[in-house]
Amino acid sequence: MIINNLNSYKDKIDIVKKYTENSSILLVEDYIPLHKSLLKFFSSIYKEVDSAYDGEEALELYKYKRENSQKYEIIFTDIEMPKKNGIELVKEIRKINITENIIIFSAYQDSKYLLELINNGVRKFIPKPIEFMQLLDELILIYEEINEIDSGNKIELSQNVVYDKKQKNIYVDEELVKLSQYEQLILYLLIDKINKAVSNTEIVNYLELNMIDVNLENVRKLVYKLRNKLPKEIIQSVYGIGYRIIKQK
Repeated sequence: MIINNLNSYKDKIDIVKKYTENSSILLVEDYIPLHKSLLKFFSSIYKEVDSAYDGEEALELYKYKRENSQKYEIIFTDIEMPKKNGIELVKEIRKINITENIIIFSAYQDSKYLLELINNGVRKFIPKPIEFMQLLDELILIYEEINEIDSGNKIELSQNVVYDKKQKNIYVDEELVKLSQYEQLILYLLIDKINKAVSNTEIVNYLELNMIDVNLENVRKLVYKLRNKLPKEIIQSVYGIGYRIIKQK
């Protein structure tokens, strides 16, 4: 059993290294023993790992990287930290780059912050205490999603449903589904955050960025109409948050 686990761990390390060997990341964690453990782990798979013990230090490192025309592929951060917490750090980073890949290390007691983080574009949460096998699984999923987005415009959501990201069109059984402008934008956002929950507030904010003013009640009506045009399994409700699209295996 131990040998099998070691082989599985090595296999996952090898998979992740295919994506990470030339990448740079930022690690933000204030608990010293965990910080050192994560730093050792990430340094074994990434080309460069910068680390900080609080959000203020992390933001300085992030800005310095940007000023030198460089970037972090992923930012890993805790929530509860001195000087500037994880939520404050995320908000500051979003002002600079709204598409930054951010992963949160989250303890059970941090659950009250999760909706606010989701509304600020964070989609991945790794629970504490951190299990390195689970962390590897999350990294594999993240890089598969990044690679899929970069590799082409067409995304197969299920056996008979295909989305063309470039044209913002969706096809069911090879037939184009006619969507309104509102529906196209909502669907695009859900596809962009595939396999992750998107809050109603985030949908409102995204539509406003596209010069469309709606309230939360109208969002629910728009999503309801959109869901009725697609196979029922494509858009799922996430209780207390909003909606998500799960790519079928």
